[in-house]
Amino acid sequence: MRRKSDMKKLALGLLAVTLLCGCGTKEAKISMEEAKEAALKAFQGDIIQSNKDEDDGKVVYEFIIDNGPNRCEVEIDGNTGEVLKSELEDSRLRTVPQPSEEPSQESSQPQNSEEIITEDEAKEAALARSGAGSVVKSELDTDDGNVRYEIEIHDGNKEINVEVDAVTKEILHYEEEIID
Repeated sequence: MRRKSDMKKLALGLLAVTLLCGCGTKEAKISMEEAKEAALKAFQGDIIQSNKDEDDGKVVYEFIIDNGPNRCEVEIDGNTGEVLKSELEDSRLRTVPQPSEEPSQESSQPQNSEEIITEDEAKEAALARSGAGSVVKSELDTDDGNVRYEIEIHDGNKEINVEVDAVTKEILHYEEEIID
């Protein structure tokens, strides 16, 4: 009988420790307003959607920012205020300015828009690397300040994912997977 009593005490003790340690939802060290400021430093525009979420046990603020020609999803660490993710969305890609226009001085972009290759050039590079297939998806993405195209190619029963540097046209990642 004593063993059941000891087991109950142990179970209650573990429960108390778990609750005291805060193993539930983590609290953010920065406010939503501070996170908005950090997101707008990463990508200038109008915040059209914001959300506070928990990812792997830590608070993450998620924002969708629109600046006209571009829409970007930005994630901010709720404890440090650091940008965890900055990803351009939609098919609205940056346009290359004409020679008569001033180059963009917008510091929120990791590289000037005039340096970025076209989506067709990125697809061409990805198809050259894969050797065959057809592009089923293409997306311009910004990750850790690097702009790249993420391209998905299907060739028979193969799914091929290729990342192409949006400035140098270099293949950054290549992966093939057999699909059923």
